[in-house]
Amino acid sequence: MISNNFYKYTDRKNIDPHLICELCNNPFIDPIVTECDHIYCRACITKYMENGSCCPAQSCSQLLSNDNSTLNRPSRIILSMLDDINVQCELCGEINLYRRNFDEHIKENCSEYRIDCPGKALGCIWFEPRNQYNEHIKACLFEKLRPTTDELYDMIKKQGLRIEEHRTQAEQEKVKVQEQNTKLEEKMHQQKIELEDKIQEQKIQYEMLIEQQKTQLEKAMTQQKIELDDRIQKQKIQYEGLIEQLENAQSENQNQKNEISSARGEIAKLAGDIDRMKSSIQWNVMPNICMVTRSGLEGVTVAGGNGPGNSTNQLSRPYSIFVDDNQVLVIADTFHGRITQWKKGEINGEIIAGGNGEGNRLDQLNRPTDVLIDKKTDSLVICDRENRRVVRWSRHKNTTQGEILIDNICCYGLDMDDHRYLYVSNTEQHEVRRYQLGDKNGTLVAGGKGQGAALNQFNGPGYLFVDRQQNVYVSDNRNHRIMKWTKDATTGIVVAGGEGEGNALTQLSYPNGLFVDKFNTLYVADSCNHRVMCWPQGAKQGIVIVGGNGKGEEANQCNTPRGLSFDRYGNLYVADEGNHRVQRFSL
Repeated sequence: MISNNFYKYTDRKNIDPHLICELCNNPFIDPIVTECDHIYCRACITKYMENGSCCPAQSCSQLLSNDNSTLNRPSRIILSMLDDINVQCELCGEINLYRRNFDEHIKENCSEYRIDCPGKALGCIWFEPRNQYNEHIKACLFEKLRPTTDELYDMIKKQGLRIEEHRTQAEQEKVKVQEQNTKLEEKMHQQKIELEDKIQEQKIQYEMLIEQQKTQLEKAMTQQKIELDDRIQKQKIQYEGLIEQLENAQSENQNQKNEISSARGEIAKLAGDIDRMKSSIQWNVMPNICMVTRSGLEGVTVAGGNGPGNSTNQLSRPYSIFVDDNQVLVIADTFHGRITQWKKGEINGEIIAGGNGEGNRLDQLNRPTDVLIDKKTDSLVICDRENRRVVRWSRHKNTTQGEILIDNICCYGLDMDDHRYLYVSNTEQHEVRRYQLGDKNGTLVAGGKGQGAALNQFNGPGYLFVDRQQNVYVSDNRNHRIMKWTKDATTGIVVAGGEGEGNALTQLSYPNGLFVDKFNTLYVADSCNHRVMCWPQGAKQGIVIVGGNGKGEEANQCNTPRGLSFDRYGNLYVADEGNHRVQRFSL
């Protein structure tokens, strides 16, 4: 509060005695309560506290501490009564002021209160009553300069801040550079020591190796000399015998010609046998993984894995894979409407079918879900799902469009048997049909009894596998099971799942890609459980060999695995749809 030198109390005789300080005999200003519960003005009692004197109140011997934490403020009632005391300004004479408002009066309204010119900082010495302020401002040169100087001061202040920021940044950069230099020097010193040690070690090894090789070479040369002398002696003896045999060789020559002719016939027969065996090579090399119960495998990304996109090193939700004899991957890059080919070890793929936007032209595909290679014609057979057709594309480089094999079919999965019959699943009719190439209608081989869960029905038949006996394995997707239909059967057999949707080892969740090896072991992509399982023939439950530890993108995880395939060396390939990649697992 501003000093009471500027006001006087207009009704002093009626001021409550409890509001009067015993030391200055005036109403309290900034009152405080001592630890002995007496009230004084702060300025009045401070000297007693600083000297460690007793409380000045009569009959009170309390020693006062200089510790402000022992002091309190009076009650709100006393403070309110002090604020409501009437005062008169002794400068301008205004009456009926409350003491609480006196500071505001002096600072804002009192016409006789002396104030400084705003240009004081620039050198103006004017210090006069407020009622002369407006007249002074009109004539004050310093005030007229003040906007310009304020702007300059602001600019200087900002520049100073910027300079300080730059200085701080420079110091920080200097520290970073020094730290980096120190680390680099330490690293280089360590590398120098390691390199010198390695050079010395290699030098010793090379010297020992040279000495060993020298000794071995000397021994070898000695041994070769002995052997050469023996061979010369033996050849001399043989030469003499050959002279004698040469005379008899002419008579035997005719007999040898006859034997060569007979051998050529045998070779031609063997070549035919080899051609017939080629189709069975894949069956003979495939391992039975479930017999060794390996699980938790880690895969290597062999295609995609760079997020969804249409660049040559990307895939977008791949559904299906086919691996040829040279380990070339043919992939149904479903959400890009194309088939891509990835050679072994390449980081970029090549578009070999479609890739001209989604559409129904013969040079386009629309959500292809499965693909296989017809080795005899070196062509691709593709399930062009959203175009409701099965098409064939030649693998020759100049191919620009495909040809329609089967039209008006809601196809999903494909396979071809050893006799080049084509098998196609139809998710709309819930059936599988077999087609001779060129046939448009096909023959029903599984399902066809409407949508359902009976053994003669499917609910969304997806991917297929046909073995050498023409048994058809079908991923019955929405029934969460794998069905086997023997040749000419009218009902199927559940060979995996069929216990409802779930993640137990007896269950599947929306299964897709599948494969059966020569031991009749089934491999299946358990898509919504994010795992690949194998089921030995006759087993009641499967074994997890890939994934099964939650959806993810780590090397041992999958995100909705859809298609799968094997190469001729027994490596497993998985179309990891949700991770936009193909993984290879060495089993």
